[in-house]
Amino acid sequence: MIIKTTDGGQTWSHIHLALASQSGLTGIHFTDYNHGFAVGNGAAYKTTDGGESWSQMLDVGNLELHSVFMSSSYTGFIATERGKIFKTSDGGNSWTESSTITDNPLKSIFFTDPETGYVVGLNGNIFKTTNSGGYDAIPDVMAAKAGFRLYPNPATSKIILISTSEIAGDVDVIIYNIQGRQLFNNKLNVQNNFELDVSNLLSGIYLLEIRYKEGVETKKLIIQK
Repeated sequence: MIIKTTDGGQTWSHIHLALASQSGLTGIHFTDYNHGFAVGNGAAYKTTDGGESWSQMLDVGNLELHSVFMSSSYTGFIATERGKIFKTSDGGNSWTESSTITDNPLKSIFFTDPETGYVVGLNGNIFKTTNSGGYDAIPDVMAAKAGFRLYPNPATSKIILISTSEIAGDVDVIIYNIQGRQLFNNKLNVQNNFELDVSNLLSGIYLLEIRYKEGVETKKLIIQK
């Protein structure tokens, strides 16, 4: 079942899907008002009329599909329970399956632009692509040569970034939730240590991106309260 609002959430209507896995839908994403994609237990669906009707575009048996995201009108990705990702390059008409990138279930996938995407899974797994899903190029998000250390992690109300090398210029710190929504963006002056207030963040896993002249680091931040 899918529920829909057209008045900013004041009222909602139910859309009953005549689909085998309607009770197991776990992810949904719209690229515009009319075109949307939904995934669930063993299948993926597409709508072209704002969700009024849906057609099946992928059948994978009992494989659980957890999250779907379209980085453009034609390119999209589905995260699965078996540590694999499906990709489409033709708007959902056909899908290819990646090799396994982790033994843990993948729970959510999100792209910040057509090339850069993040996928997260159980046990703190976070992966990143910078080439629109070339899965042989998806590394763990930890930088190979870190310029900053994050402490404490897990954190409750504040975090400290400690520079491990000389940093030139200002530092931008951005925090995203696992859906890719930006929650925090702050430009910091050059110094050895930075203290940041994260007391407004709920318990969960976040992506902390550090941008500076020498490069970009993305770290996993865990909030526990």
